[in-house]
Amino acid sequence: MEVENKYCWINITDKNSQENPNLPDNWKYYQIKKYLNSEEYSNLSKDCENIIVTEENDNVKENELFLVKDHINNSGFNPLIGKNNEKYGQRFPDMSFPYVVDNNLNEVINIDSLEKIVIAAGIVNYNGKLLLDTPNIVYQSIIANHQEKHFYGFVISKKDGINNFLKLIETNY
Repeated sequence: MEVENKYCWINITDKNSQENPNLPDNWKYYQIKKYLNSEEYSNLSKDCENIIVTEENDNVKENELFLVKDHINNSGFNPLIGKNNEKYGQRFPDMSFPYVVDNNLNEVINIDSLEKIVIAAGIVNYNGKLLLDTPNIVYQSIIANHQEKHFYGFVISKKDGINNFLKLIETNY
């Protein structure tokens, strides 16, 4: 199967829908308010090679963007709980490296310039430091790995994060 879209960008926000950003032809953009289940995720990303998820967070300052490199799921929830549907992937995906943290995306985004962070689903105190609580991005990474998709996670500011993310990518397409 030939990949029609190299990138699917899923922006998780509680804001009302806004116009789709101006992106290259090989990008798809979706704005959602909650995590997607396996079937919803599969329908959105079926023709995509790479999944990019941005999640807005109150604790991120206006001009900060973070690339997610790992997570701790302390929520007591996993989106793969329940009967497995083989159509969407293997039951227990390898979660050793749930996020792509390499230079494959550098052709579009200069990820070397971003801070890399560990995020958490649920409240976690890690070595005395409270980590960002971003459960939706954690759940999406689990489903992406379940479906064997390349997954990039970014935590952005609620104030102007989407515009900052667009500035980061618009210079390279």
